[in-house]
Amino acid sequence: MPLMMDLIETYDNFAGNEPEGMSPIAPIGHQYGSKKTVIDITISRDGTYRDATINAKFDEEKTLLAVTEESASRSSSGAANMPHALNDKLMYMSGKYFKDKNDNRSYYAYLDQLSKWCESDHACDEIKIILKYLQHHDLVDDLMAHQKFTKTNKNGKIDLDKFRDYTVRWSVQQEHEESEPRTWKNKKVIQSWSLYYRELHTRATKGLDGITGQIVDLEILHPKAISVYGNSKLISIATKENSTLNFMGERFNNAEQILQIGYETSQKIHNALNWLIDTQGIPISENSLPYGQTDQKPKYIVCWSPEKRSEEESSLLSILLGKEIRNDTNRYCNYKDVLKRIMMGMDASIPSQHVALLMIDRSGDGRFSPVMYRSYTTDEYFEKLKSWYENCSWYTYSYSLDGYVLKNPSLFDIAKCAYGIERISEKDMPFLNVKDSVFKDTVNTLLSIVLDGRSVPDSLIRRLVSQASAPERFSGNESHKWKNWNEIIFTACAMIHYRNVVGEKEKGEKNLMLDKENIDRSYLFGRLLAVADKIENTALNKKFSTSGEKTDHRDTNAMRMWSAYAAHPYTCYANLRKCIEPYLSSLPYGSRKFYEDETQEIIVKLDVTDKGLNHPLNPDYLLGFYQERAELNQYSKSSAEEKNSKEDT
Repeated sequence: MPLMMDLIETYDNFAGNEPEGMSPIAPIGHQYGSKKTVIDITISRDGTYRDATINAKFDEEKTLLAVTEESASRSSSGAANMPHALNDKLMYMSGKYFKDKNDNRSYYAYLDQLSKWCESDHACDEIKIILKYLQHHDLVDDLMAHQKFTKTNKNGKIDLDKFRDYTVRWSVQQEHEESEPRTWKNKKVIQSWSLYYRELHTRATKGLDGITGQIVDLEILHPKAISVYGNSKLISIATKENSTLNFMGERFNNAEQILQIGYETSQKIHNALNWLIDTQGIPISENSLPYGQTDQKPKYIVCWSPEKRSEEESSLLSILLGKEIRNDTNRYCNYKDVLKRIMMGMDASIPSQHVALLMIDRSGDGRFSPVMYRSYTTDEYFEKLKSWYENCSWYTYSYSLDGYVLKNPSLFDIAKCAYGIERISEKDMPFLNVKDSVFKDTVNTLLSIVLDGRSVPDSLIRRLVSQASAPERFSGNESHKWKNWNEIIFTACAMIHYRNVVGEKEKGEKNLMLDKENIDRSYLFGRLLAVADKIENTALNKKFSTSGEKTDHRDTNAMRMWSAYAAHPYTCYANLRKCIEPYLSSLPYGSRKFYEDETQEIIVKLDVTDKGLNHPLNPDYLLGFYQERAELNQYSKSSAEEKNSKEDT
């Protein structure tokens, strides 16, 4: 099982040796608690109450909990007899309150477990002090005496049920200031439990670990250690709290016939995975997009080297997905420069090592599973990304640079453009809203395409072309006209170009600029559409600039007739030509002649004997439109500069 071995190797290499600024990996016998409301209790070294803080917020570093095999996998129905070792819910800390059917078994189970720990050879002073306090005091009584509870019921009395699931965290005053009072951070307490529980966990009957191949103590109840999915499990062999298996059919007769995993192996796998997801995981859901809001659990993807910490793998993956630019949609980056900067220093700074990539998703209530796993050498990993960045690129206009620059659409942007529906945010900003499940599945598919070097599915190309061929659905508003449609057509062109390159439709060096030698019917009709749109826009801009009025944002005839044009280009172009004749006539002679010559140059390349001349256009017509429009924009810019130069002279 390569994935499991990668996680074990990660734990062995990084536990206790975490990179600076990253939270530590949970030791064996521990796991990080979820972010719940807490009660911080401080007691003196003589075992008396000192202070308490309710509703204290968790630090960015989650609370480290000492857990047993049973408590790490407990559910709400069986939690009463399965307390954690030290820091746990308030319901375990009081012998007078929170009784279940007049039975305070939760308190006695907690106290009995803590007492046995204190009696062991591995016990430390801090836990003995906490045990002494609980044996002589009721925590809830002290909290009520110091008026720490404020929530009341309808009768004005304190409603303790609202506090039963608050997590209690113990702090013990220290004799020296440099010592750590917080038990969940105190290294002596953490080490004490690890040594004690390893010794306690030793089983009389050992078995073969199916992952490491060693004879070890087996794990019966695997932990729910992945905090992002709450109580979900990665490995589960039990169907009941008592670990009995419901065997069906004739394949298995007893528990020993299924895969057996050692206790420490399971701990390393879960704790390493939780650390990776928590510190380096990239969520994939509708929430990853601007204005995205969903209650569903996202997929998580993480890229790392089990052997050595390196920023390059994760940072490049983040850029690929679009994580770093998701809230800055107006920033244009030349991603080739980013890739080149990383690639140029790769051989010198990054030794050849192992790179793992994992995606997980919640598969149902109480379960999650890996949905993608890839393993590469560093060279292979960067080569795959290099191929994507070089081939899936298109150029877009940069207002900051006042010119066209190459850009790679992120995987998030591709999914958004392919399946998004335009909505207007509360701040009057048009955005593309996409269904969460569709978004996650599309990103999953795209990532497989990048990592495996496969061609883009025709269904995805058709979807992007369909979106780009309906500009009336993405016109935006007066403040941001055509914002989303421009992003969609750019993304569609980039993906069409990538498909052509990977499919070897294009030979030799790839030129992203206008191809005047291309006689493909769809490409030529795309160019004609761009010329018609530019003629009308130029005439409207000239009209309003001359009158001094503000230029309106009404749609051109080309935009209004786009869908029909893509379906029946020959007949529709005849109608479009009649609509733009008045605009063409209003232009100065020089501009009018330029556009007429450009139109004639394109038309003569069309084969009028082709019986399929009026058939629907293929996706390449978008390339023709985009490239012709860019060429015409450059002409308009150069004409304006020439005019200004003459006026200055």
